[in-house]
Amino acid sequence: MKALLVLLVTFGSIHKLKGQHLTSDELFGKIIALRDHKIAGTGFILSSDSSMYLITAKHVMERITLDSAKIYVRDNELKIANHYFLKSLIKREPNRRHNENSDFFIIQLFPPDSGVKAQLLNSSLDFGMVALNRTALPRNVNFIA
Repeated sequence: MKALLVLLVTFGSIHKLKGQHLTSDELFGKIIALRDHKIAGTGFILSSDSSMYLITAKHVMERITLDSAKIYVRDNELKIANHYFLKSLIKREPNRRHNENSDFFIIQLFPPDSGVKAQLLNSSLDFGMVALNRTALPRNVNFIA
């Protein structure tokens, strides 16, 4: 959890970590949308070899209707957004994790098949790009939160 909180602070420098480089357009292409019949928000997906997590705002998840909520991810090759019901990506009623002192929310995703998993992985940021230290950002780094 500490690493994820540090990510929010260092998201602007993520393209320089671990030797991987993403342009601003590529980075913005990783943003996903969450929407139900009345609430909309954004977030992103973090993935590792074995796990995938949706990171978004607590105020979005507190008001969203789980049965009708969808995640929209970009397919950059086809220039479209695919959508998946959030409920189909979680195993049960989520153990909604958040920090009481912030507007941060995390939930583990379990794609139902390899096609959905591939699409979500294509739209995700790798855990290897997360800064694990608390060093200050240099002044010349663009910052995204």
